[in-house]
Amino acid sequence: MRWAAWKLALAVGSAAGVPVIACTSFGSAPPPGDLNDGSVSDPPEGGTADVLDGERSAYARAVLQDGPIAYFRLGEDAGTETTSENGRHSGKLMGGAVLGAPGLLRDEPSTALTLDGHDARVDLGQSFDFDERAPFSIELWFNAHTLSGQYRMLVMKQSSGQIEAHNLYAESGRIVFERYVDGGGVKAQHSGSVPMGRAVHVVARYDGATMSLFVDGRMEAETADARLAAKKSGPFFIGGDGSGLESLDGEIDEVAIYDKALSVERIRAHYAAGRPE
Repeated sequence: MRWAAWKLALAVGSAAGVPVIACTSFGSAPPPGDLNDGSVSDPPEGGTADVLDGERSAYARAVLQDGPIAYFRLGEDAGTETTSENGRHSGKLMGGAVLGAPGLLRDEPSTALTLDGHDARVDLGQSFDFDERAPFSIELWFNAHTLSGQYRMLVMKQSSGQIEAHNLYAESGRIVFERYVDGGGVKAQHSGSVPMGRAVHVVARYDGATMSLFVDGRMEAETADARLAAKKSGPFFIGGDGSGLESLDGEIDEVAIYDKALSVERIRAHYAAGRPE
């Protein structure tokens, strides 16, 4: 692979005492900080050393272009764990969560996660806290089989007692992005009904002052919220909550988490790449 090739050239040149600038292709130099300085850097953020861009789908390339801190493609065929694309985070499947469902994106060979609507969820552990006014974006695709009046969690991060939280869920057919601070919730809420039986693209975005909710590439809600959030003691869940009572009944796919607020243009580009019109 190209990444491995320039590292090999670097190692050989260094061993021979010859300064080397290795190229991945004609006119292309290695990333800054990797010019024969005696160190070997990690792959670029969001990427892996053994997968080339040409081997990823257009959607995956669009997501990785924006540098997520974690990208759970949920493409494992089976098992009880899932790993992010960059290998830095992993999650444990719990309850009725099952890997290997057909993927939700058009022309995408990767598979998806099925949740049973009862106790299914993926536990990512103590991660993705985004305390105080830290910006973040959470992006995913989901397909709901049924939606009752109760909460159907897409992602959840909260402290014990729900005093501090950021959640993304469906309730009574609507999609809701919520921040809880000191026991008080502020919502950016989708006014329409969730389409059933098809993939829906959702992005929850917070820029430190405003919460925004995007559905299928369109901004559906925006709410001011500049409150300082405390650290949250609970795990980060995909598809359910810690009680096992608020699981989605359906599939979730391509969960990406960013430590920044994605631009409107990039959110639309991701949606277009995943479900072109």
